[in-house]
Amino acid sequence: MAYVDEAGFMPQPPNRSAWTKQGETHCVTAKRGQRLNLIGAMFSSGKLMLAKLWRSVTGLFFFAF
Repeated sequence: MAYVDEAGFMPQPPNRSAWTKQGETHCVTAKRGQRLNLIGAMFSSGKLMLAKLWRSVTGLFFFAF
């Protein structure tokens, strides 16, 4: 038996929203960087298994892990 989970990390957080004073033009430059994704499994024996990916983790990849 194993417990599996995935998490992603970015050095630059995404710009999801911003405040702009009334009458001013809203302008936010979105910086995009690579995202590091980690998948880990902890087995009932206490052993750990990890995978680090600099790409998107699809459901198929997660299932294959």
